[in-house]
Amino acid sequence: MDRTEDFIDFAKSISQKISDTWAVQREDLLHHEVSGNKWRKLKYNVAHYFANPQYKGIITFGGAFSNHILATASACNHLKIPLLLVVRGEGGDSATLARCQELGARLHFVTRSAYREKAQLYQDMQAIFPDYYLIPEGGANYLGAQGCKEIYAQIQVDFEYLVCAVGTATTVSGLALALQPHQRILAVPVLKNAYFLRNDFLANLRHFKAEHLAQQVDWAFDFHFGGYAKTTPELLSFVANFNQVHHIPIEPIYTGKAFFAAHQLLKPQQKVLLLHTGGAHGAQTSSVLIWHQRCF
Repeated sequence: MDRTEDFIDFAKSISQKISDTWAVQREDLLHHEVSGNKWRKLKYNVAHYFANPQYKGIITFGGAFSNHILATASACNHLKIPLLLVVRGEGGDSATLARCQELGARLHFVTRSAYREKAQLYQDMQAIFPDYYLIPEGGANYLGAQGCKEIYAQIQVDFEYLVCAVGTATTVSGLALALQPHQRILAVPVLKNAYFLRNDFLANLRHFKAEHLAQQVDWAFDFHFGGYAKTTPELLSFVANFNQVHHIPIEPIYTGKAFFAAHQLLKPQQKVLLLHTGGAHGAQTSSVLIWHQRCF
């Protein structure tokens, strides 16, 4: 194992059966903070950082409850990498940000309007910190997709459909690169009107000269439940019931929406693998997750 990932317990990413034909890939168990797809997207970015001694630290981006910034802060703390987090908005009462600071990260806040202009923001921050390696929000770059391809190596069951929540199209891009001819992905965007994600996905496949794999991916754009971090009583009820029945903690921001879509669109007799992309910490620290207190 590479020294940069000796704190990740890959053996815990099991394919846990929930029926005769359905299973959950427990990427959430890799680490208590660097969980799910978070390390997958960081792995080769961190390797790039160490391979280029001109870099003096890492800079990345996210909201006050972002699982990505927490995972990056935890990984950088373990690997002794200086980290600057560019945070959308004022931060407020965020346990996630407090934990990031405990882990040694520096915080730099920008207005929501400035944050929306991502290309300009990345350019501006790179100009201010030219000796820091920039990782886009959510680890969304080709190196992130390359890392997500390795999730496939942990899978212990055959499947017809692999179900994945989509926030940046990085994870689904990496997964598509490893598909066998008889397998498909059900991609479930968690943002409203997120058709741009399919374009980002196609751009990623073009980079890897794998455009033909796009025909093995089905998109379900209608399970955002109003938009990012939005919920409905129906979704919250589904999440609570899933947690109670299967004793697998999921949340309604990413994993819950993907699992709900799978139960609506796929058949019980099909071989289905639900990808648990982690994220429970961010969910528990967000005001959205009063549901957690109500359900347990």
